[in-house]
Amino acid sequence: MEKAIQPVNLEMRQMAQQFDSLVHCKEFTEELEKQYSERGVTLYNKLEATAFVFAKMHPNMEAAVILINYLDVDAAKKLVKLLHPSVLKGRMKSFVDPRINLPSMQTVPYDE
Repeated sequence: MEKAIQPVNLEMRQMAQQFDSLVHCKEFTEELEKQYSERGVTLYNKLEATAFVFAKMHPNMEAAVILINYLDVDAAKKLVKLLHPSVLKGRMKSFVDPRINLPSMQTVPYDE
């Protein structure tokens, strides 16, 4: 399962290392920041698509639930819909629920 996303994850780590090197060397420009930002979005979308394909191909695999760790909350919610209900209601329930059912942010009134 992780072998499916490993190549994309590796690309993301390499990009992050290059980004850090440029920032550290103070060779970073606004144009480079834009390029890295666009590349980051492209790689995340590739990672998301890869995770969805894997989940669709293996909807009964409990280990597929682990893919939500690589996704934002909205994508994780979409991914779990691809999995068989028995996977989500079984042993993996305690893993999935806190990651996709985040408590809503409550506003605390400000007292002066």
